[in-house]
Amino acid sequence: MKLNVGWQRGVQRSRKFLFEFVKVGFAVNPKHCCLFNEKLKAILFCEYLHDQIRLMHSNRIRQKVKEDYESIGSEFSETRSSNWKEFIFFEPFLLSNLSIADLGAGNGRLIDFLKKYKPKKYLGVEQSKSLIEAARKKYPKANFLEADMIDFKSKEKFDALFAIASFHHVPPDLQEKTLEKWKTSVKPGGLLFMTNWNLKQKKYLPQLILSMIFPRYGFKGTLIPWKNKVSRYYYSFSKRRLDALLKKSGYKVLYNEYVNQDSISNAFQARNIVTIAQNEKR
Repeated sequence: MKLNVGWQRGVQRSRKFLFEFVKVGFAVNPKHCCLFNEKLKAILFCEYLHDQIRLMHSNRIRQKVKEDYESIGSEFSETRSSNWKEFIFFEPFLLSNLSIADLGAGNGRLIDFLKKYKPKKYLGVEQSKSLIEAARKKYPKANFLEADMIDFKSKEKFDALFAIASFHHVPPDLQEKTLEKWKTSVKPGGLLFMTNWNLKQKKYLPQLILSMIFPRYGFKGTLIPWKNKVSRYYYSFSKRRLDALLKKSGYKVLYNEYVNQDSISNAFQARNIVTIAQNEKR
């Protein structure tokens, strides 16, 4: 389902115009106000209906992501044992003895990378039961929470949040809200570390183009097959969109680059976008 953002903006402008028109019309002739109010109600109903469609669309994506990982969780975990070379870009920003929340933790493999930093606290957040089971089996001393990372909001403040190859599963209408929620769970001056797949690379470009021609899951909502068993949903991020989302959500962007393993690359060759942002002190 392709959502017409331009149409929604037009509705919002029309709504504002009608409010002003009603006030002027009422001042000139109170009888006109009834007609204006009926038009206003129609605009407001269309806006409400459009919002509900967008919500249904987001919920549909969330459900698909959950079901896909639940169906492949055990087998998927077996293919995820080593950490990416891209993590080298995190190292200049990391300190020892941090409290860390791992959002979309999967089977918990980030723990192996973090060991040398000796975190004082680790919490892995994952909604897939099969992946949580694999994580708890592999790291019995670590703390895991079975929950959707989109809803994650903790009273405890963490020094750092990690979203490794997970934020690209968040529907576009929920991306800003998700970042704002996460921000409440990180200390002032704390950091958010992210990697997101770059779908403009040659490997995934055909699927990305197909998603733009037939936007079944929205524009840039791309389906990537996994072993011919499921086609997982990914949102195709750009550096520009990530930068804008983070700044709008109250983060300071410290690093945001297309990277290919341990080297900076470009939009058509990079495997991932590596992003580091800071919760600005207020």
